[in-house]
Amino acid sequence: MITTTIRPFTEAEKKQQIQQLPSVYKRFEGFVMKLIFIVFALTIPLLVYDHFVPLSSQTQAVYCIAIVIIAILLTYWITIKWEIFPNTEFEFLRKKGSDEFISFKTLGQYFEEEKTLPPFDKATWDNGTFPANGQMIDQTIDQIN
Repeated sequence: MITTTIRPFTEAEKKQQIQQLPSVYKRFEGFVMKLIFIVFALTIPLLVYDHFVPLSSQTQAVYCIAIVIIAILLTYWITIKWEIFPNTEFEFLRKKGSDEFISFKTLGQYFEEEKTLPPFDKATWDNGTFPANGQMIDQTIDQIN
């Protein structure tokens, strides 16, 4: 069940929310730590193989470049995939009286989505019958066409 509570932020809550937001440094640090772990995980099997079957420096350079590219793409995918929807619990923070977005947090556990709904068609957009931000839909996913 989704519950909505609306009240203005106090000054203490505003300061607390700003302090809780991860800085660019923290987000960058998390990305780099994931990247280092993935590079090590991808490099170890090649180092073991190279120990038993020595490879030329040119071949090793090609492997290293490929590993770095794969690691960057994999780290980006993991960061996007595991830090967003679908999740069992999440929190949106917005300013009262406006749709200004402040923050989004995932608080629960990631789960596989059962169904992906199609986008609204042009007629729905034109007549404005789609649910607006913050409105509730009192239907299950199976009931939505």
